Amino acid sequence: MILKKASSRNSISIVDGGSKEIIKSNHSIVPCYWWDTSLNFGDWIGPWIISLKFGKNAINTKNIKSVSNTIFSVGSIIHHLPNESGQITVWGSGLIKPISWRKRWSLKKKMKDVEFIAVRGRLTYQEITSKLKTKVPEVFGDPALLLPKYYQPTKKQATKIVLCPHYSHYDELKNKFLDYEDINVIDLKRDPRKVIDDITNAEICISSSLHGLIIAQTYGIPWIWLRFKDNRLSGDSFKFHDFYSTLKNCSHDHVSEHSIKAINYDDILAAANSVKLFELSIDLQLLDSALKEI
Repeated sequence: MILKKASSRNSISIVDGGSKEIIKSNHSIVPCYWWDTSLNFGDWIGPWIISLKFGKNAINTKNIKSVSNTIFSVGSIIHHLPNESGQITVWGSGLIKPISWRKRWSLKKKMKDVEFIAVRGRLTYQEITSKLKTKVPEVFGDPALLLPKYYQPTKKQATKIVLCPHYSHYDELKNKFLDYEDINVIDLKRDPRKVIDDITNAEICISSSLHGLIIAQTYGIPWIWLRFKDNRLSGDSFKFHDFYSTLKNCSHDHVSEHSIKAINYDDILAAANSVKLFELSIDLQLLDSALKEI
């Protein structure tokens, strides 16, 4: 499935599916791994950035065995490293949660053909270096932080608050806040450009999606994490705190916690009063230059 053929620098050029033969014979594609079991903005960003960076289509190698090279990028996908593969380059990926004793040995076995050139944050770095005894350079950052270099949002009518629910929270929050003119509840299962445009045309961002926060941060929109104690995401806070570790003076309590069943308009306004922007504690040039074309 081709989401959209590349026709300009800002086009989405992601090919979902393929074969080893296509990858070997076609020099206009770059093999990447991304999670494709659900339509999710955060999963698309990685191959899209790589496509823009190299001017090539990204092809998903998730269901192709023994590809000679592939890139793991945006997302909590390190635990999805395959048992049998060719060379894997990890560029800015993260873990979904701390590595358990039970998972430690199975993940360690997958490391022999893996080259880490960057990881999302310092928590992922600490887990991999200490528990797997695997070499990882001190190059940090989610590649989505590089998007302003590759995509300039379209300006449109501004809204006060953009609410970015994780796709598992979307239906409930959309129904709750549909009629409020100062809140734009956005669907992350859309073209990444439209999602970015919506976030960047708001004054503030409140998000239960990690990449809602990351997009807001990198485009200069003050933000806060919206955490639901009765509808937690897989891994809960680990990936958020991993991202926080790449920001200066961002404590783990930069969060607005509520019940998804009980949250109301006043809660959103209270969260809006706590939004912040942070300075990065990482070098984006190091992150960008770490990935060379494979």
